[in-house]
Formats: sequence, C-alpha cells, structure tokens
Amino acid sequence: MSTPTPTYVFKKVGDLPIKADIYLPSSPTALPAPILVWWHGAGLIQSLRAWNVPHLIRAVDKYGLAVVGLDYRLAPQASLPEILEDMRDGVKWVREELPRLLGPRKVDPTRLATSGYSAGGYLCLLSGLPISGITPPPKVLLPIYPITNPLGPFFVTPQRPVKFSQDGYIFTDEDMKVHRDPNSTLLSESFEPFVPGKRFPNNSRMNFYTYVVQEGNLAQLLFAKAPGVNPSDYAVAKLVTKDMPPTYIVHGDADQHVGLEQTQMVVNAMIKVGATYKFEQPAGEPHGFDRREEVEMEKMYDFLFEHL
Repeated sequence: MSTPTPTYVFKKVGDLPIKADIYLPSSPTALPAPILVWWHGAGLIQSLRAWNVPHLIRAVDKYGLAVVGLDYRLAPQASLPEILEDMRDGVKWVREELPRLLGPRKVDPTRLATSGYSAGGYLCLLSGLPISGITPPPKVLLPIYPITNPLGPFFVTPQRPVKFSQDGYIFTDEDMKVHRDPNSTLLSESFEPFVPGKRFPNNSRMNFYTYVVQEGNLAQLLFAKAPGVNPSDYAVAKLVTKDMPPTYIVHGDADQHVGLEQTQMVVNAMIKVGATYKFEQPAGEPHGFDRREEVEMEKMYDFLFEHL
C-alpha cells in the first residue's frame, strides 16, 4: 500500500501552516501519474487531510494515481469564502509547484480531478464551478455523499437528539463555546485519537458536527466571518452549468449525517441543464460506507478514467 511523501506546507496564513500529503504510485511505469486532489469531510469545521479512506489509498497503485490530500482553514474561525481561497491556492500549488518539488515526470498536472466525502464532497463540487475561481477547472469531479447546501432542510432543521448520536446527549452552547467562537484560534487541522469504548469529552471538537446538526446552524458558522455574504449563493444546485466537469456522485439512501436530498437537488439541477453526470444511490448504505475495508468504489474510478 502506498505511503505519503513527506508532508508539504503549500500555504501559510500568518503563522498557520496549511499542509498537503502526496501519495505516489510505487511503480515507475505508472508515471507521470494523473492527480486526484482530495478534501476531507467533517462539516468544514473539524478533521484533517490524513482522514482518508482505504479505497483511496489502494487506488494509488491500483490505478496509478497520485493522490494529494489538502488541508484548509476550518470554520467558523474561517469563512467558506476563505476556505475556497485555500482550495484555489492548493490546486494552483499542485499544478505549478508540486511537479517541480517531486522531480521530472512524476505527476501530470494537465490530468487533474478532485474528490472528497461529505463536506469534502462540497468542496469538490465547488471546485468545478466558477465560484471557486479555479481555472482551468478540474477535468472530473467525484463527490461522495456531499453537503451541497448549508441552507438545505437537513442543515436548518434542529435535531434533538441527533439521529446518529450514540447516547442522545444534547450539547450545550457552553460545551462548544470555544469551537463556535469565530475569534478562537484559527485551525487548519483538528483531530483527537479515538479510544474504543471511551467517549469524547463534551467540549471536544470531535463533537462539533453533532452540535451543528443538533442546532441546525451550519450556515451561521460557515459565514460567521463573512458578513454580508448570502449563504444561498453557495448552494451547488443554483450554480451547476451544462459545461461543468463530468461528475460522479454517490450517496447512500440510509445516510443520517447528510440528508440525501442534498445530492438529489444537485442531480435534478444537472439533469435540467444537461450536465454530464452519473448518480449512484446504493440501497441501505449509511454515511461513511466507503470507509469499510472491502469497499472498492470501482464504478467511481471507472468514471474517472472514462473522462480524465
């Protein structure tokens, strides 16, 4: 299985480094490798680039892909427009700087696609649309059970308790005081090791997404530091165009972490404009189903190479 090259810092905001991990095929015959840029999920409010999935790492050697995991500043200490800046700067770095850093003919920046799950799927979709400012756009988009609208029903309807909560605990504003404060320390990665059988403390940032779903306040947090910006302008269904990159979307119908209607709105919009897409809705699959060791996502990779 492929292992990452040394971690790079592709950008700094003040003293905050924003990092990238690169996984390269082990066989030199697979080079120069097309590039798959990957953004992690967790609501744009927690986690980090290393939180990837088995099929993605296996794809490096299985398909001869260079996988690049990019961090970004986390909300609410950064706004969604600022996160898009990091996304734009990250893709620019991958195209312009990474080939020089790795050496001749290691990667092919002209063959670049993007992917990500959940909130990372949201960034993936936005990366192929003019609002991202990424030019040229990626050749293929592979969003996995993506968030697509922070003002969609799933994200504005409080859940008390949250359906996916294991113990039904209602997080208080005091529990999340530090994390929800837009003026708290700016972060580009957030992770706490999981200990089987041990619950995260109530004030842990690992509980932040559950709190967001509980309160129905995702949009408030994503735009807390962007006064005057209308969150509805970042609804993917409003932004899709006929000439957006070919897009493969997969979203299980048993997802309790991101409502299936988030993807359905985008698929309906793509149908309306005549965009090139494929939608898979695996029956009974929950959020995170692709993290299981046996899941290969072969249809997704077939779509990638059909259009890359």
